[in-house]
Amino acid sequence: MSGLYSTALKTRYFDPRVNIANNICEFRLDPNTAFYPNLKLAGLGVSISGGTPQSYNLGAGAYGILKRISLFDGRVELDKITEANRFLAFVNANNSNKDNININGAINSSQNGYLLCNNAEFRTAGNLLYETKTSASLADDNERQHSSIDLRLALPLLRNLSYLDTSLIKNLRIEIEFETDIRKILAVDNVTQTTLRPSLIADEIRDPAIVAQLRKNQQAVVWNAIEHDQFTISSGVTVATALGNTEVSEQETSAIVNGFDNKFVERVVISKTFSDPASNIRVNVINGFGAYRALNQLRCKEQYRINGVNRFGGDGIISDSQRLLLLCNTWGDVNVPPFGHRQSVGLDEQHADRQNNRGVLTATNTNGNDNRQNGLVGQFAFTGFQVNERVNQFNVNIKRSLINSATDQHQINNLGLTVHIHAEVRKGIQFGANDYNVKYL
Repeated sequence: MSGLYSTALKTRYFDPRVNIANNICEFRLDPNTAFYPNLKLAGLGVSISGGTPQSYNLGAGAYGILKRISLFDGRVELDKITEANRFLAFVNANNSNKDNININGAINSSQNGYLLCNNAEFRTAGNLLYETKTSASLADDNERQHSSIDLRLALPLLRNLSYLDTSLIKNLRIEIEFETDIRKILAVDNVTQTTLRPSLIADEIRDPAIVAQLRKNQQAVVWNAIEHDQFTISSGVTVATALGNTEVSEQETSAIVNGFDNKFVERVVISKTFSDPASNIRVNVINGFGAYRALNQLRCKEQYRINGVNRFGGDGIISDSQRLLLLCNTWGDVNVPPFGHRQSVGLDEQHADRQNNRGVLTATNTNGNDNRQNGLVGQFAFTGFQVNERVNQFNVNIKRSLINSATDQHQINNLGLTVHIHAEVRKGIQFGANDYNVKYL
């Protein structure tokens, strides 16, 4: 990036043309101007109405306020991501432990990253290495509590463009839809939030010779847009309640996912979360990553059928270790804490005193003597794999075991789930002398 910066470059700061708190925010770039595509949003965050400032969601950080991000030319959609906060929570974890500890947590206000302490316990790094940024109270808003995002994380088109030419893309605007569910933003659910007004940062290219060279080289661009679809797994509580103490009942769910039909799909990442958001909460405190959890299910088996052919042999993905290995082989580094991809540690129940406490995350970030199983256990059961073909039909088959148990830790196997799928979908843009064309490839 250092080669981009010279006296021919000017950093510009844009205030939103439209900013409705807790609703929507829109930025417009100047016409007949050239910008590098490394656009950033600064000043992300929320304030709360009085009381003590609160931590952002541990996984999503301040990105929890970003429900949808769209890049438009007038009414023409160039790139978009829905369920942006959910995908960005995975992106936050899709890094090395050292980068999350030393860099990313300070930027996005998340608490990914873990430390092994001298008492053989693992701790969430956020509160140990730097002062975790929190939401501000209305009387205590300052820049220290703001976060920022490189929009290339959410809009992959920006990674592949060499520059943005608003003499060609004449009405370039960025639209942000804010999340309104406090349970997806903060680590508690009993406060009222107001989104802060962010700013857009863009680097303007002021040298006509550089612009002419970039225009000559940028004829066509191919990128992987991030698209989303979902389906549900029905509650098994009624069946589980009728079981004996040692009985297990297998629940099978089959679904057809239509969101990627007639599109070339590369990688996918899949997470199972509670359909009822209240199941993520214990006495007004969000349990672990809350809505952004990827819940492990007892004896879970997953098979994906693409265009009539099973993606995996036999019963498909049948073990926690297989699922995690496949995820890392597909997406690279994933910052998973010990037992993050497993359901529990021994027979410990999540909210009771635990016996297996060596090499396991502690239950809180503030009390080293707390002796409960951490809420992050069993929350990193993401499924990720390569498709690399045009999808005509996407079928999913998921099996899990229901058990008769009233404890919180075991109820995760019986409650209704929503399965979220984010996929890389190939798109292209062809530039002409005075126009361009965007299409799926």
